[in-house]
Amino acid sequence: MARLLEAATHRSGLKAAYLMGHNEQNIDEKALARCVRKLSVVQQHTQGGDCNVNLLAKFHLQPIILTRNLPDIAISLLDHLHLHQHTRNPMAFAPGNFFDWPQEEQLRWIIWAYMPWYFSFYQSWKTNGSRINALWVEFNDMISRPVEVVGGLLQKMGLPCDIKALEQSTDPHNSGKHTRINKGVTGRGSQLSAELKAHLWDLADVWKFGLEDRERLGLERHI
Repeated sequence: MARLLEAATHRSGLKAAYLMGHNEQNIDEKALARCVRKLSVVQQHTQGGDCNVNLLAKFHLQPIILTRNLPDIAISLLDHLHLHQHTRNPMAFAPGNFFDWPQEEQLRWIIWAYMPWYFSFYQSWKTNGSRINALWVEFNDMISRPVEVVGGLLQKMGLPCDIKALEQSTDPHNSGKHTRINKGVTGRGSQLSAELKAHLWDLADVWKFGLEDRERLGLERHI
């Protein structure tokens, strides 16, 4: 989504964190000021806590919250860890022998350790997003109709959209820019075991999420 927004607006992609790496990607005011001066698109795994939201409000920035089917995320995270051969990120640090475990154990660890961060991320924006008119987008919509979704976002923000550049960027052969996305497809979470799907549902119970939240996060009632 960030890449398509960059193409449609002819803006640069920057980061507003002090440092990325393994740290929580909270917003740094000096970095954010640079992003504003350069009229940029910022992609960041940032929770909607008071400090982050207050900074976005101070600089009159428009947040877009991208949500995704959680079972799909679990499989995508597994791919990401194996592709880059590291187990450290802002959500959690995995044990050093993670890659020696059976795949089911790796997926269990991802869901038990990483997913609480995602539920907190979701709840933080659900709680504070309306303070700064956050826009919500679902990953499946981005995959199935990217031009319509990105064009609609820019229209809501009152920003011009270079539709030709946007359409060209939806074709990976024409984008000319590397992304870290491993598989831009949906439905991969169907391979999760019933136990792991049930745990995701139980986490949603802990967070008191209703049907709308569960549907947005791709959580079907387990049997």
